[in-house]
Amino acid sequence: MQPTYSEVKAGWDRAAATDPNPAIHPAGAHGNIAYNESGEKDSQYIIATLLRYGFVDLSNDSIIDFGSGNGRVTKPISHQFKKVYAVDFSYSMLQQLPQEGNIVPVLAVDNWFGLSELVDYAFSISVFIHNNFDSGVKVMKSISDNLKSGGLALLQIPIYDQNTIGQHWTDVSTWTIDQLTSACEFAGFEMVEVVTNPGTFAYDKIGPNHHCLQVLRKL
Repeated sequence: MQPTYSEVKAGWDRAAATDPNPAIHPAGAHGNIAYNESGEKDSQYIIATLLRYGFVDLSNDSIIDFGSGNGRVTKPISHQFKKVYAVDFSYSMLQQLPQEGNIVPVLAVDNWFGLSELVDYAFSISVFIHNNFDSGVKVMKSISDNLKSGGLALLQIPIYDQNTIGQHWTDVSTWTIDQLTSACEFAGFEMVEVVTNPGTFAYDKIGPNHHCLQVLRKL
């Protein structure tokens, strides 16, 4: 049976109480330097994608990091933006965020959250991949509701020919292109750049675009 929202939340709360880094990213098992370097690498990937779409000066813009955890990507990317909303459904994770003036912690309840302003961009890494489809659709709609019209959302959602449903909160779940299409229609997104993987996900046969970000635009 696929994990429920409560089971996923409880798993992240337990991870936060011990050493969250290995649970958040595999690099965490190799020490803080490797963990921080992985966050910097993902931050650069996000910035490069925004630059590629013509968003050059980000210093006055705001961005949502949904599934921020303890700030693996939040911290390095905060140097590029006026404000970063670090959204997570684990309060324990949010308590471990870096104390930077432009990082604003936001608690999501049942994958929903609301901000006092509409934001320019959003990204989410390692969230959809560990949640069931219904939870993922809620996250996508919640992100859309807090984005400005025309704002980009960069979401790590592995797309395969056949979907996979994880049985544990750390297992990998994947979507099909049809699922992404229906989720975008519900959430109010246009698919701008979508990359897929052939076949079905397997741990010993990860697709070439498994970790890529899907680029969506708020309608």
